[in-house]
Amino acid sequence: YEKAHRPAQFWKKHLEIVLGDSNSVYRPWVYKREAMAAGVLLAEEEQPSLKGGELGPEEQFMRWGVWLGPAFLPGCFFQISSSLSGEPEEATACFRGVWAAGRRYRKNLFFITLGVDNNKFVDLVCDLSRLPQLSKEELEAAATAVFLWGEGRLQRSNGNVMVLC
Repeated sequence: YEKAHRPAQFWKKHLEIVLGDSNSVYRPWVYKREAMAAGVLLAEEEQPSLKGGELGPEEQFMRWGVWLGPAFLPGCFFQISSSLSGEPEEATACFRGVWAAGRRYRKNLFFITLGVDNNKFVDLVCDLSRLPQLSKEELEAAATAVFLWGEGRLQRSNGNVMVLC
């Protein structure tokens, strides 16, 4: 209730607790950006110092794990392309976003959530068995990636939208 109706008070009270939770599903930048969007100023140790020149949002994010300013990271997007036949089940989506959460489900299936804009997230269902064979190094690099981009088939189920890739 408090998060929905009094977000600034919620985040002032809970940001430190949420960031300290090692079992959290989401990466820390998600909570920090939600708090900033609610009007909460980050604590001094959490707010990057921009002395010595302006850094762009991506450089701030890569250095400090968060970026200042109201805009989302440049270059992130989510676009739906309808099929040539116009059938909704054949729609595809192109995306580029920031890794917000992810977990493995079964041997070759991953659920990934990407941030693509302020308060906008996209759920991906990635089946590794459909991808070309990747080396262990390539898989490890993908698992630690900050940005993820690609395309997939759009699926709507029970009011949820996800991308199968």
